[in-house]
Amino acid sequence: MTRELISSFHELSATAGPVGPELVTSGLVTPDFVPLEPRVLMDATLGWDISGADDLAELLSGVHHLLENQLSGIDDILSQFDTLASAALGVLDVLGGAGSQAGVGGADQIQDIADRLRATMAELRDSSALALRLLGADTAGGDTAADLVGLLNAELGASVVTGDDIRATFDLAAFTGNTVGANIDTLVESLLSRNPGAGFTAEGLHATITSVTDDYYAAALNGLFSIELYDITIGGQTLVSFTQNVLDPTRVDVAINLPQFDFNFDALAEWAFGSAALPFDLAIESDATQFRFQLGGEIAAVEGGTQIRLHVDNLDFDPLAQFGGLLDVSGWNETVSLGLLSLGIDAIALAEFRVSVSYDVDADLGWGLTIGAAGITVERLDTDTGLGITTEIREIGAADYTEVTEGEIYTLAALQLKGGLDLFGLVDGPDGAGMPFAINMTLSSALLGAGMGDAGIADRLSRFLSDARIGFDVDLSGSVADEGLRETLEGAIEGLAAMGMAQISSFLSDIGDVIAGLLQNSLLNVEIPFTSIELSSVLAEIADAFTSISDLFHIDPAGLGFDPKASSVAVIATAVTELTAGFDPTVLSGLDQITFVVVTETGRETVTVSLTGNAVLADPTATAAAKTAALASLMNTALAAYGFAVTASGQDLRITTANGQPAANALALLGARRTNGQATEFDFTDLGFAEDQLAGAAGVYADGEEEILGLRLVDAQGLTFTPGADFAETMIGVEKLIFTAVVDGKTIPVQVLKPANGWYDADGAPNLTGMLAAFEAALALNALPLEVTLVDGGFSFAAVGPSGTSITFGADPEQMTRAFDLASLMEWVNLQLAQTETLAGAELRLTADGALMFTFPEVTVNAEIEGNFSLANLGLDGLSNLSLAARVQAALSASFDAAVGIDLIGFASAMVVAAGEGANAIEARHALDKAEGARAPSARRSSTISSLPIWPCRRRSPAAPAISPAVPISA
Repeated sequence: MTRELISSFHELSATAGPVGPELVTSGLVTPDFVPLEPRVLMDATLGWDISGADDLAELLSGVHHLLENQLSGIDDILSQFDTLASAALGVLDVLGGAGSQAGVGGADQIQDIADRLRATMAELRDSSALALRLLGADTAGGDTAADLVGLLNAELGASVVTGDDIRATFDLAAFTGNTVGANIDTLVESLLSRNPGAGFTAEGLHATITSVTDDYYAAALNGLFSIELYDITIGGQTLVSFTQNVLDPTRVDVAINLPQFDFNFDALAEWAFGSAALPFDLAIESDATQFRFQLGGEIAAVEGGTQIRLHVDNLDFDPLAQFGGLLDVSGWNETVSLGLLSLGIDAIALAEFRVSVSYDVDADLGWGLTIGAAGITVERLDTDTGLGITTEIREIGAADYTEVTEGEIYTLAALQLKGGLDLFGLVDGPDGAGMPFAINMTLSSALLGAGMGDAGIADRLSRFLSDARIGFDVDLSGSVADEGLRETLEGAIEGLAAMGMAQISSFLSDIGDVIAGLLQNSLLNVEIPFTSIELSSVLAEIADAFTSISDLFHIDPAGLGFDPKASSVAVIATAVTELTAGFDPTVLSGLDQITFVVVTETGRETVTVSLTGNAVLADPTATAAAKTAALASLMNTALAAYGFAVTASGQDLRITTANGQPAANALALLGARRTNGQATEFDFTDLGFAEDQLAGAAGVYADGEEEILGLRLVDAQGLTFTPGADFAETMIGVEKLIFTAVVDGKTIPVQVLKPANGWYDADGAPNLTGMLAAFEAALALNALPLEVTLVDGGFSFAAVGPSGTSITFGADPEQMTRAFDLASLMEWVNLQLAQTETLAGAELRLTADGALMFTFPEVTVNAEIEGNFSLANLGLDGLSNLSLAARVQAALSASFDAAVGIDLIGFASAMVVAAGEGANAIEARHALDKAEGARAPSARRSSTISSLPIWPCRRRSPAAPAISPAVPISA
């Protein structure tokens, strides 16, 4: 191949279309594609042995025609591939991401695979066209035409063939268009008509021309017609590579690098952990895979003629998508919250998936072209490729892959988590810092729910989470040797994992109410002998502390700076400056005008749009799009002066505000008038606008109480708060704030972390800059369409995005707590207790009994007191009859003279019983929440769970070692 040919080939693309005469200019092939990167050296050569072949020029033209058919014919196979691959990858749509409505996005990759295979065939076709340039009389250059003229005239014995004859018969267009045979027939007829007395016959001329050109082209090609193949690359990435086969140099090995797919387990993880802002990302990319096959050229004698073949065989498909296995978590130092537990991550393993392609081992995707007496025929070499594509899974713990089946629950992920608990010295870890524990957690669900084969991705994702299951196993084998104690504490940890802040809030409130009510009982209003002190005055301080502890646990949004008279959660939206309706022109039938009313700062103005006299609207043959455009033009002319622009696109009627700015005026459609002069009802819904695009108002567009619908073109809505004088005091001890966002019905907790230099400075002034950065980081982490700015010493939140973008956001008082796990809860509660002098030494602690317990010190007064009084001495045996309204049916135990708290083991057990399903408390908790239709409500709002009594007791779990007797309250 000449250097000129190689240079022109550099610009070829994998997506080239057919090369025809219209693309041949100035002897070069003009590319109809996006140029790829320059390629200097060929990567492989595909050839056809033409030695000894007859009708060589026509045969060479047939090779190119064969490749044209191979390129177009591959579409049938690709269509079959698209159908099978889409169905197989569709099974994995639920792994397309948290809340994803688009699935795994496999359609683009499937199309990409098809394009790469098509590009491979296009490369053959284009390379063939370039090779034929060496043969075309108009493109080969040099003396090709003159040489053929000389050879033919010498053979014919006269100067009858001209250069124009050769260029017209054997030009590039003839070779690429497979018209060489027809052109030779035309040349024969022309020579006969131009030389009537020369004694030529059609048969003789035809034989001479084919014989001379056969010899000429055979010598020029040295017995082999070959096309040079170059790797297909874009942006430095090799999409298709061609390599000469080592064992058989006549064949070319082709490797198509398959695109990678993105998968995401975040939806399942967020469901399990109850958070949309997890510190780890379970988004993964499928492994790099290939589709390999061989190309082979062949010319063979068959019945009825000669067949040119292109073999596409020795198929070898890697899985279209393959992913999963053990993730590398070595760099993950963040913690994740599960109930009241704060946990680190030791390991995460995902089920392994593959989308496998099966095919007949002898399959050949190639084509054959036969040239014979019957003309030219083209056919597939193999009409049954036996292609199949299936989705397979090797779930956690399985030895082999199995095909994914409908309704089957699979273990999709396994997590190894770690944590530690402070048992106040009762059980210490190796470093004395507390008891270490491990949790093995599995997440399971059905990839294709029963009966969901034809459902949309949104419904399937909902079903996927509805079918989800959690496996939960606590391991204390490395920390606690005693089997009974280990079992007790494992049960307590399970209870902590199932318990949330809603239960803790209810617990603090209920315990506070009971204890405060008890201490304020008239039975305790007794005088202490030999003193002037009444016991109730001593206990009042304790009652006050417990009455306020629940309120203190929640952060009041007013303390942050929110207006106490307004909601701290609001809809934040961009301005609506554009509304579009699907317009049906038939609604204008019989009308001669429509009437609008515009409300400006100075009052109402009536605007009438006349429909008569408009040629398009009156033309019964005009298209719907034309009539929509005509109405838009009339409306725009009438309403432009009031700040509205009306346009049309097809049958879409669009009304926008001037320059995209917030609407300066309000607009409504009052009615219409018929051609007979009769008024009729007509409003924006008749023009095709939806109800949610309109807002009804009485007394605005007209007098009276009748509601009239106006366009809902509204200003942007935001949310602001300004930290005030109480901000520093409110934020003492707060490590993070949980704001709440609702996007498309999905509630997202937004964690705003305490700035490195604190919420406020040494003087108590808010750290506005640090908080701004914290808000920006939180919004970015959750990908919320919000921006936050500082305005006049406060924070202003605004929506970002196109017209009408909306999100609910703010500080939900129910979620604004001062603690978020067990450690921070105990730290905060104990800090509050320490601030009460009478309760100095009181603690909230986790005991070896598996209980979260308040323990009280000896109550003292500033006086010399003689005698001791226990609750039993004061007639408080009736305490056992009191009821505590709990969030869940938990086993609660209390002993006022020693401790009061939650039996975590009983809590976990009761969770399972109350849910009626589930093998552990965490799974049961999800079942309860699903049954209640929302996140766990407070104890007092739950009708699912009954109350249990609280009573004074000293009972111990038989499996746990005894702890020090509690000191009775005495005076």
